Amino acid sequence: MPRITFALILSVLVATAGVTSAEEGVDERPIDVPILDVDGSGEVTALSDGLMILRALFGFQGETLVDGALGDCLECDPADIEGYVTKLSTQSIEYEIMEVAGPQGPQGEKGDKGDTGATGAQGPQGEKGDKGDTGATGAQGPQGEKGDKGDTGATGATGATGATGATGAAGADGADGSDGATGATGATGATGAQGPQGDTGPTGATGATGATGAAGNFGGVTFDYTMDGTAGSGAPSAGYIMLNNSTQSSSTTMQVDDADDDGNSLDAFFTAMSTVTSSTKGLVRLTKKSDSSAFLVFEITGVTDVSSSYWQLTISNLAYSGTAPFSNADDVLISFVMNGDKGDTGATGATGAAGADGADGSDGATGATGATGATGAQGPQGDTGPTGATG
Repeated sequence: MPRITFALILSVLVATAGVTSAEEGVDERPIDVPILDVDGSGEVTALSDGLMILRALFGFQGETLVDGALGDCLECDPADIEGYVTKLSTQSIEYEIMEVAGPQGPQGEKGDKGDTGATGAQGPQGEKGDKGDTGATGAQGPQGEKGDKGDTGATGATGATGATGATGAAGADGADGSDGATGATGATGATGAQGPQGDTGPTGATGATGATGAAGNFGGVTFDYTMDGTAGSGAPSAGYIMLNNSTQSSSTTMQVDDADDDGNSLDAFFTAMSTVTSSTKGLVRLTKKSDSSAFLVFEITGVTDVSSSYWQLTISNLAYSGTAPFSNADDVLISFVMNGDKGDTGATGATGAAGADGADGSDGATGATGATGATGAQGPQGDTGPTGATG
């Protein structure tokens, strides 16, 4: 019997349709099952087994290997069929070409013993055995080495302050310190009550005209801030104010940080302004600290605490030195004048005395002529007149 490699199987598919394994070994199948019966249907067909073998030669795998080619399949899993075809490609297969029957030849010699088959797959793991009895307690081990020194404990709480010691003797007077810098000018004190008029003194000589003083700030309370040149309605940086329009005089809201450049909180001031019952809460004036001629004046009609970090004022412009007199990071003074609450409605006044009678009006124009009346009924016949004198 000749031996044929897998690459030539298709050329003898029909001739070898009845060939069986010389011994059980290919896919563990019985001896009487044809080797080329890939789908295990009991017969070898070109459009089923042959098609799948041809697909395998071209590298088809999985579902594409068996699609439309399965007959009465005993091995319906594509992975199993793919594995079987792979084994066929790695083994030589003995087959007998069936020819016209001739006289039976003599019995051949016993063949050599076949090679040992591949080791079978490992069987499943056995079930877990019962838990064994608890072993006896072992002898106590030797004492361990001395451990490392522990970390230093946390510092204890500070003890109570001791009693104040006796006052020591006064030391010698130190040298006088240098003069401190001149303090800022204090706020102007309230005007004192007017004293009694003194006697008229003699007229003094006219003094020289003094230099013109610097322009004073807007009345009310004034705070030091920095201008944010970016127009917007969000939260300004600490110590900054922000207008919502790059044309600053047309702004309708002003965002003010709740603390000025010196860290002074304005929360209490703005809270008081927000409670004013008048429709106009007050006025605000912005001036450049280095140039008081640059200014904006607005009327305040709303005060809102937007968050814990800034306030928003609803404003409308009353006056300005320019439509955008301030630049980014300008040092500015912001001055407020707060309105009082709206007053109560006054009592109704007494009814006034009746006025004098007015003069008679002039006569009205003559009315238009009325329409002609209807003709009256005919009157009774008059008496016969006297006979005239004879001629």
